[in-house]
Amino acid sequence: MRNSPIPMRLCFLFLLFALFPSQAKPQGSSDALLRRARSQFKQNKLTLPYRDNALETLQKLLKDDPENREALALVEQIKTTYLRWAQQAESLDRLDHARLYYRRLLVADPGHGEARKRLKSLTAQALPETSQKASTTVDTSRMSLIPAGKSTMGSAEAHPPDRTPEHAIQIDSYYFDLYEVSLGEFVAFLNEKGNPENAYIRVDRGTAIRQENDRYTVEQGKENHPANFVSWFGADAYCRWKGKRLPTEAEWERAARGNTDRTYAWGHQPPTASFLNLTSERDWKKVLLPVGSFKKGKSWSGAYDMAGSVWEWCSDWYSPVYYKKSPSRNPKGPATGQHRVMRGGQAGRSLLHLESSYRAHNVPGLQGPLTGFRCSLTPPE
Repeated sequence: MRNSPIPMRLCFLFLLFALFPSQAKPQGSSDALLRRARSQFKQNKLTLPYRDNALETLQKLLKDDPENREALALVEQIKTTYLRWAQQAESLDRLDHARLYYRRLLVADPGHGEARKRLKSLTAQALPETSQKASTTVDTSRMSLIPAGKSTMGSAEAHPPDRTPEHAIQIDSYYFDLYEVSLGEFVAFLNEKGNPENAYIRVDRGTAIRQENDRYTVEQGKENHPANFVSWFGADAYCRWKGKRLPTEAEWERAARGNTDRTYAWGHQPPTASFLNLTSERDWKKVLLPVGSFKKGKSWSGAYDMAGSVWEWCSDWYSPVYYKKSPSRNPKGPATGQHRVMRGGQAGRSLLHLESSYRAHNVPGLQGPLTGFRCSLTPPE
């Protein structure tokens, strides 16, 4: 029997496709991306903080089909929408919202001159992040006044390298929250200031906060649990709303360990269930406990939950080599960056994360199940 020529022809075709792959993108792929982008646009998921957003979908489409008219038009609509939202927020004197929308517009159009000009002006109007003074209206009853003095920062341990070298710093006096901000406290903020484009905190079926129209509530029994799913933007906006500010990384570490080499906030004793929440539970709703649950785990400054609860946002931009060149007095972190510093070590059994010198970091838009914060404040002169 003669061999069929078909296998040889098929091999030839396969070779052609391998050597000369089709450069054309299937129309169906573009259509699917357009449908997805339209849906995201209708839901106002325009760009960050949404990981699944219209701008990224459109950019993916335009990479393969740069002349797609509808995609180009949708990108322009995103820019126009942010500009309109920012201008409306300014007219209502909601400057935090306006700054956020101008930043979003610059993500979509980095060269937008008007957005850059307005953002620069609005940022100049904002209170300095690390120098806001206490006023007679700020309640400091649940804060610790930490005196000026020397403090130890960093670690002699080489791992991880971003916390070396261990060094002495001098810090001016400041107030520091004894407790992490709770869900009940954060909801009060949301009900007054809103949650523009869900940038401050994630609210959906997976969280303990409920939203009905413009009203926010907390799942029953969770009011005194630490606020979580909070972005850096939400933490910063809340502290400003209270007349406070986010702590610097140096302030956070001084509140945890003072001028000592203590490994943990409570001292050198190895972590046990008496000091913090050493849970192995993975369902975050079962992980977090009410703020201030571990009296034995308090730091020398009286602050609770400095380890083993939620990661706490700090005001600083992150740099892995900052300790090698940071100033010796009131260090405030680098001038710019991509990530913000997080401190505190989440609930769980990672002992390294619980050490007071451990530095975490992430993008400021992160809204994770274990991202929270507390506030700081500069005393009046």
